Amino acid sequence: VAGMVELPYSEEAIRKGRKRQTLGSEPFRYGVIESWFVRKMDVQSKMKFKAPKIYAPATERYTAAQLLSDFLSLQDRWESCVKDADGLHLGKIRVPTPVTRWITFSLGKNFELFLAHERRHLQQARLTLPRR
Repeated sequence: VAGMVELPYSEEAIRKGRKRQTLGSEPFRYGVIESWFVRKMDVQSKMKFKAPKIYAPATERYTAAQLLSDFLSLQDRWESCVKDADGLHLGKIRVPTPVTRWITFSLGKNFELFLAHERRHLQQARLTLPRR
């Protein structure tokens, strides 16, 4: 759910970055707070988060096949988004969050945040599997 909610914000930031010609190359510099937030979202962090309401999963039931299909489709869309950002200045382009207008992330850290979030949930899924 979070990936589907966040993706349009990243896509729009990329469109605006292209329009404004906000180009750059590595290494990019990122803010301390956004870097801290990404670390706290990743698998190694023991910090727990209560998901904002906007990210609440649907109440309807899905089959494992439906979930897998949706997950893989989302990964493909994010991969396209990252490719579309090639050549842009990932440190200067800002991506708003749908949670609050007070928080934005650089495009590069927004990508990292998405990946950290995905790793965290994949780890949670692994922990639910029966041990062999």
